[in-house]
Amino acid sequence: MPTVDMTNGKGFARNDGNKQYVIEHTLDFSKVNQTGGDVLQTLNIPANTLVEDCFYKIVDAEGDVLVLDIGDGVDPNGFHAAADANVAGELIKSGGAYAKQTLGGRLYTAADTIDVIPSADADAGKVRIVAICVDLN
Repeated sequence: MPTVDMTNGKGFARNDGNKQYVIEHTLDFSKVNQTGGDVLQTLNIPANTLVEDCFYKIVDAEGDVLVLDIGDGVDPNGFHAAADANVAGELIKSGGAYAKQTLGGRLYTAADTIDVIPSADADAGKVRIVAICVDLN
């Protein structure tokens, strides 16, 4: 039997689109105080992007009772519900409905943002939000 190459050169790493990349942003509540319940648009997500996972790290604890919901306009806690902003240290991966282990991530067909919603006023803590994304353009 003959061997026929049907890959058309597409079996190699691509340099155009479909790249995985990481975006992150640190919210410093000591520099910009926030009111409980405010929707903080934190990461811009372009159209046709798969957010495979979203992590958070409490860099500096808030000091008062504060939990954070992390999600988007469809599901405000789709990545994290009631993340404790008083436990500084390790990077925590998504545990919400959009979690990679639950749903395989979240596909954004239109541009959107990953949002953080503090449960109470925040004036001392610092939290880093990190998303692993795949450009599907």
